[in-house]
Amino acid sequence: SNTTNTTSDLYDVSKRLCRWDPFNVPYATNAGAVVGQIFSHTVTIAGSTFRVQPSTQQPSRPPTSLAILKFEVPPAIRNQADIVSKKIVWLVRCLPCKAQQGKADTHLWPKNTSLFVNGAEVTNIRQRRQQSHDMSLWKGMSHPLNITGMVRATSGNTLTLLHNDPEKYVVVLTPVLEKSPAAVTESLGRSMEKVGVEKGKEEARRFIRESSVVLLDSDDEEEEEEEEARTYSLHDPVAKVLISNPVTGKRCTHVQCFDLGFYLSLNAYPSARRWRCPCCEKFTSHEDLRRSELFGEWLKEYNKDAKGNETREVSMVEFKAKGGEWELAKPKVATSKKRKS
Repeated sequence: SNTTNTTSDLYDVSKRLCRWDPFNVPYATNAGAVVGQIFSHTVTIAGSTFRVQPSTQQPSRPPTSLAILKFEVPPAIRNQADIVSKKIVWLVRCLPCKAQQGKADTHLWPKNTSLFVNGAEVTNIRQRRQQSHDMSLWKGMSHPLNITGMVRATSGNTLTLLHNDPEKYVVVLTPVLEKSPAAVTESLGRSMEKVGVEKGKEEARRFIRESSVVLLDSDDEEEEEEEEARTYSLHDPVAKVLISNPVTGKRCTHVQCFDLGFYLSLNAYPSARRWRCPCCEKFTSHEDLRRSELFGEWLKEYNKDAKGNETREVSMVEFKAKGGEWELAKPKVATSKKRKS
């Protein structure tokens, strides 16, 4: 019941999973070789040829596709103590054979998925559900499935997945190391691309110029260009707290940054708005992020000038496009108006 899986197929699937899921890292040897990962494409079956009727399936809709994965636990991770200390878990994930367009290409269960491990049905799959008011609608989040407790360490194992989704999927079983958002933030902060201050100024000027409205009949056009400035917040646009690690996406066309740690925390769990830039809503994976050293300089100046002051009025920076200069925005002075008698 299995299709032939090539090395290039496995590489492509692994690459897609790693791009959108930095929190579950395939277990690898010191030489960098991934251990124990296997996958299979789902294949079409005739409903009458599969005798097991999953309790989670609708009786009127028997399974139409099947994938069977046979595997053994590699010697490198058979020791229970190592599994616990290294936080290794056996994770089942799925991807459509065709990359998902217009959204983050994350794990997605086929419609009406049922799964068996060594003959025992798994009943706690968190997946999309068909809507009773509209049978064409399937709503809900797809969560990866941890089957560590069902895997036999000293003998062979069989994983069987059934579904009746017309699309073809790839089923991936991987021993992974679980990483917290804090751990991903730390490692990514060391390795990610950094945009220097001068390059950041050039990009800021270009973004401002491209988004500006030019008045061709203005006599003061040159003067207005020199004085053109934009104000940016030093607070994360979602968390509303001071940014500590300022980042944007490589495809973003805005200066405003958001906080790396908070962004990763938001995307650690399945949600409808997963991996969207909070400023422009472009889909932005952890591989697309880059640190703004220009924004970092603004934060340094703010922390030096107004440490401990969390008011939004003074946590703003005004950037002047023409000269590339900046200054902290001044707090507003309250004025009182006399009432007419």
